[in-house]
Amino acid sequence: MASVLCACAAFLWSSAGRAEDQQEFHCPKSGTVIEYTETGGTIVFDGADGMWCIGTLENGQSWRRYALLAGADSSWSGFIDNHVERIWPLHIGKEINFTFQGRPGNQVEGNAPFWYVEKIVVARRERLTVPAGTFDTWVIEDHQDVSRGRVIAIRTYWYAPEVGFAIKYSYHIAQGAGKDIFFEAKAIR
Repeated sequence: MASVLCACAAFLWSSAGRAEDQQEFHCPKSGTVIEYTETGGTIVFDGADGMWCIGTLENGQSWRRYALLAGADSSWSGFIDNHVERIWPLHIGKEINFTFQGRPGNQVEGNAPFWYVEKIVVARRERLTVPAGTFDTWVIEDHQDVSRGRVIAIRTYWYAPEVGFAIKYSYHIAQGAGKDIFFEAKAIR
């Protein structure tokens, strides 16, 4: 009997530990405002529609983000078609990979097709201080290789469960042409 109780206690202890080692998806509460530095802008969150976080930008334009990782315009269709929501629930080391063809408007060499090769990984947990405060975050990296090395870039998102969204974002081009982008939350209310 004692061995059965010990086994049950061990199972419950390991289950509790596992719950802490993963993070379910959720959007910011309706009415949450995140103001970002520089190019990040300001978003007023209106709620969620499944994996879509819905909001309004400071200019009054409607805004949507899918599973934290994809915007609503057609340039993100490869992410949505390849089900980036599979990265949730987050746990360190979880990885998804997919390839998709770039849009014709983004072709760089005439009509030659080009491909995005994406590897999205939950890299680590990190306690992070930004102008808006200090948060426990999950760091998600999107490693992108466009047409076999012509452009290699890394998008990094610092997702704060307390907020329900990324409090820091960077886009770094490791190889090829383009511009690095960086912003972080300067106010959350």
